[in-house]
Amino acid sequence: ANHQTELLFFRMGDFYELFFDDAYVASNSLNITLTKRGKLNGEDIPMCGVPHHAADRYIEILIKKGLNVAICEQTETPFEAKKRGYKSIVKRSVIRIITPGTLVEDNLLEKAASNFLLSINEVRGELSVAWTDISTGTFFVKATSTDEIDSHMARIRPSEVLISESYSQGNLVRLKEKKYKVTVLSNSSFNTTNSQEKLKNHYGVKSISSFGSFSYSMIGSLGAILDYILITQKGDNIQLLRPCLEKNKAILEIDQHTRKNLEINRSLSGEKEGSLVSVLDKTMTNFGSRLLEQRVNAPSAEIKLIQESLSLTDFFFKNPGISKSLRGELSACPDFERALSRIAFYRSNYQDLLSLKKGIIVTSKVKSLFVNNDINKSMPIKLTHLVGKIFDFKDMIIVLTNALTEGPIEIANKVSFIKPGYNSELDELRDLLSKREDFVKELEGELILKTNISNLKIKQNNVLGYFIEVTSKNAELIFDGEKTTDFIHRQTTANTVRFNTKELISLETQIKTASSKIEELENQLYKELQELILRLRSEIRSACSLLGELDFFSSLGVISKEKNWVKPKIVNRKILEIFEGRHPVVESFSERNRDISFIPNDCYLNENSLINLITGPNMAGKSTFLRQNALIIIMAQLGSFVPANNAVIGLTDRVFSRIGASDDLSEGHSTFMVEMIETAIILNQATEKSFVILDEIGRGTSTFDGLSIAWATLEHLHNQNHCRTLFATHYHELTVLENQLSSISNRTVKIKEYEGELVFLHKIVEGFSNHSFGIKVADLAGIPLAVTERATEILKRLENKSGLKSTQEKILQNSIKKEKEKENTQILCKESETYDFIQALEIDNVSPKEALHLLYKIQRDLKS
Repeated sequence: ANHQTELLFFRMGDFYELFFDDAYVASNSLNITLTKRGKLNGEDIPMCGVPHHAADRYIEILIKKGLNVAICEQTETPFEAKKRGYKSIVKRSVIRIITPGTLVEDNLLEKAASNFLLSINEVRGELSVAWTDISTGTFFVKATSTDEIDSHMARIRPSEVLISESYSQGNLVRLKEKKYKVTVLSNSSFNTTNSQEKLKNHYGVKSISSFGSFSYSMIGSLGAILDYILITQKGDNIQLLRPCLEKNKAILEIDQHTRKNLEINRSLSGEKEGSLVSVLDKTMTNFGSRLLEQRVNAPSAEIKLIQESLSLTDFFFKNPGISKSLRGELSACPDFERALSRIAFYRSNYQDLLSLKKGIIVTSKVKSLFVNNDINKSMPIKLTHLVGKIFDFKDMIIVLTNALTEGPIEIANKVSFIKPGYNSELDELRDLLSKREDFVKELEGELILKTNISNLKIKQNNVLGYFIEVTSKNAELIFDGEKTTDFIHRQTTANTVRFNTKELISLETQIKTASSKIEELENQLYKELQELILRLRSEIRSACSLLGELDFFSSLGVISKEKNWVKPKIVNRKILEIFEGRHPVVESFSERNRDISFIPNDCYLNENSLINLITGPNMAGKSTFLRQNALIIIMAQLGSFVPANNAVIGLTDRVFSRIGASDDLSEGHSTFMVEMIETAIILNQATEKSFVILDEIGRGTSTFDGLSIAWATLEHLHNQNHCRTLFATHYHELTVLENQLSSISNRTVKIKEYEGELVFLHKIVEGFSNHSFGIKVADLAGIPLAVTERATEILKRLENKSGLKSTQEKILQNSIKKEKEKENTQILCKESETYDFIQALEIDNVSPKEALHLLYKIQRDLKS
């Protein structure tokens, strides 16, 4: 009755059984047989089951389907049950509820990704989110707003979201439509007073003010998470780090649309391959990989921290030898961060102890690598500080090395990890068990001499235990013999008779006692080692964190070296100067396909030229250019070198993008509505320190509506937001804004038309294009020739009718007029580039010879 929302796994012997409605759900979800046994109120009881030893595999399937599982185990021994009364049923109770946000089992977790449980709380209009990964103990809280909460959740990517009953009334449906696993808790779980008491009790403090300045809303968010973990883990052994307050403006904010458009975590097809994370992740450990993903999703926005991070990457970039040695040590490091959490939750096994032993041994070797190396004299201050904080686990290493074997040893058909020689009593018991067959053989030999029955055998089964077996004919010698009066008859079969003796009973008792004592003693030794580890819990967590940092930065140093990336210069100005910049993911793809080369491009944005208006045909590389500059900013601020020959990057507080076309049917939004929503977010939230990329604003509606929206958007970005912007468009009419708005500069994609074929040069240059070559692109895509020829006729008719020709001529004249005002201006002086220039100006019906004369005339006019 207390677990209506969970599937109840009821332990019965070697199986977990499910009954009633749970059985139907499990049978369908797991594709296992449904049976019916017994009766309740005259009806058959539906049930199904899974083997206990394979339960994790089935639970994993259910968790991935968004279901919760309650584990009901035996909580007393049969002996303890008998003490309570004759035929008393052994007590069972729910020991844990497994939910997507409370996983600690290795096989249920994605190794290279965090598994966050997130709570949302609202108090008098103040909104906050808290999130934790109980498999590592990390705990965060942040103030947010209704406008920003979706972006924060897209960054954190929680496996489960906790909300209160009151908050659910207006938000439950919306959150579920966004595919979040949502759990609604009572309002009391979020109550500020209750939460404050839970936090003080959990951390053993009289006040939580030392943790940070938490608002009422934040305290409720933190308390709800603690409350939920207490409910699901069924105990008070929660081990979470002190909550870390994430300050506003401390990280580079990336909204959910931008995160998707830039393919930061996943490609547009939904795969990790093809994302920024996949390119950057050269880490050697699971916790290093998790840290990298967190940093990519939340780069710093504090210039001092960015510069410190870049200094660490620079160190590993310049010292490949020590980087190689470090990564060699880390390659042998297991995920002892999550092993520690399982040990702390008392849900571990000897494998976790072994992982932790290996982890702290690697930690010790890593510290020695830096301390005992001359290179430490050139280490940046940040690295010296990190290495200096690594704890010396010398004593613990000695204990764990003496106590634990490297691999399992088998004794009497049981697996053990306690090393021989660690405990004398355990060694004696093991010796007895390992020699039991010798003792049995010895007793068997004595009985043969005593009875003169040569084929007498001592055997064993699960019913009788050890017994003496002779043939029916020889049994008479025992029944009638004077020397065999101590034989006790046990069983008669068709051909044999089975006996027992006091000596055999005594030997069996010793063996059984030894087996149970070994199990009891190993459990005791395990708990002693567990307590030893937990006494240094904070030092071990710190070691995991520090190794993760070293793994993260050495990974960035290695890939920067491999890819020939450069260290960016971060400044506190509105500037973005990228020389020979490249798209990290596209370049990586190009390297794997050697017949494809990536064309680098420059980007120059500063106080005098905040906006680049980029025109040119589809497929020419505009979108790639836009994305690569956004990614370069993100990479620089997370501490990475960047794919360029030189980069000066002004500190950025937010990156925004509006790229591509997609609808949102769950919200009832058309493609154009989605485009407008994303544009509205940018115009409402972008600051002077933001970086914005927009591609094809206004293309989802009629031509003049779209042109008007794009025009007004550009003006607003220029006049109100004052942010660095790359604005790609097919509305060539917008290029006249270069003459009207002081901070806009025209850029275009260089192309060639050779023997009727369109050649994309993928090079961004100064100037503009007043032709999109859409029909040429359609031809390349395989549109039937009849269609493209007819489209060409219609285009000419529409251009003449609408007066687009005269508009193009005005653009050309305005451009020439502006060029006259520039001192020492030169336009394409090489004859080899003449035809390209004419094509860029898109002057129809002009032969190459006539174009050359026109160019010379323009040059003479400018010089005069």
